[in-house]
Amino acid sequence: MLADLADTKNASIGFNLRALERSALALRERLTSEQWRLIVTMVESFASALEVAPGALPGWAQVLPALERLALQLAAVTGAQSDRMTRDHGWRLLTVGRLLERLIGVTQRFEAFLEAGALASAAGVDLLLDLFDSAITFRARYQLHEDLLALTDVLVLDSANPRAFGGVLRRLRTEISKLPGTPESLAPLLARLPDDGAGIALESLRGASDAQIAQALRELSARLYDAACALADEIGHRYFTLADGVDRQQRV
Repeated sequence: MLADLADTKNASIGFNLRALERSALALRERLTSEQWRLIVTMVESFASALEVAPGALPGWAQVLPALERLALQLAAVTGAQSDRMTRDHGWRLLTVGRLLERLIGVTQRFEAFLEAGALASAAGVDLLLDLFDSAITFRARYQLHEDLLALTDVLVLDSANPRAFGGVLRRLRTEISKLPGTPESLAPLLARLPDDGAGIALESLRGASDAQIAQALRELSARLYDAACALADEIGHRYFTLADGVDRQQRV
């Protein structure tokens, strides 16, 4: 399933890599030759790394190195975009899209861990911190103090953490405010996000039981996930020409 190009749910890595390649091809003149080579190499190397005999499946010894290599290649693509693209409206929309996908991803993961009760164990906490790329930050701040309030501080509220809810939302508000349009026309987009922070305060959770904290965080995760999806749709309708041929691009 990792490399399934015929994936009907658009969820496999292989499908999304091919979609990335098609999008890059459509924007070939906007990309440097290095960016283009990175994308093509990434797609081809992932597919070849998982090749097996007909009817067989790749094993962990084959899959894990392929995923690790892909993670490095994706980081290189992101770095090239950040370092070499002109900061025009196209770059800003790309950044907003990446931040929305990140917000969708982190809220889904956090909610899934809470639903499964996985944060009651040290192994579950370590895994979530790894998924948020926040293990070093958390250990430097809290060492072995692994309660829900500590996790909330680092993974939800910390506006300086680029993977935390608060950090993603801070950047989203900044980038959306710079999209084409007047402040008045951008206000409905910003209104879909919390006015400040992550939409919850640490003080409101102090003294609550773990069950109450978990419920408040599940509700917050679901609320931010819905907001990110709705915001992505609204930005798409406002700034892009849709497949039905109706030009709904924002006029400035």
